[in-house]
Amino acid sequence: MVIRQFSQRFSILSNYFGAFNASAFLLGARGYVSQAVNFSPRNSLKILAALRSGDYGQATERYLQVDGEYYDSVGKLFGEGYQGEGNFIKACMRLVGIDCGPARPPH
Repeated sequence: MVIRQFSQRFSILSNYFGAFNASAFLLGARGYVSQAVNFSPRNSLKILAALRSGDYGQATERYLQVDGEYYDSVGKLFGEGYQGEGNFIKACMRLVGIDCGPARPPH
């Protein structure tokens, strides 16, 4: 397995969805990628701490509280034909009091 073989030589980040992050950490991942960190950084840091300490149940529970809700909503909109996460992230940022303007069009 690539993660096991190279985890001591470089950091491997999980880009899995939700509870699958625990699987990556069991194999040696050291971090994870989440769009929710933009508007819920404290929760994301708690998820990371739980993953690093091996408390995968708590990490999954915290993930479902914020990230899960975000990805459920994004998934529904993708199902309706919307594309890209920029607009969704910007809207969430505005909801937490950080207005960072509209998403830029693709280049």
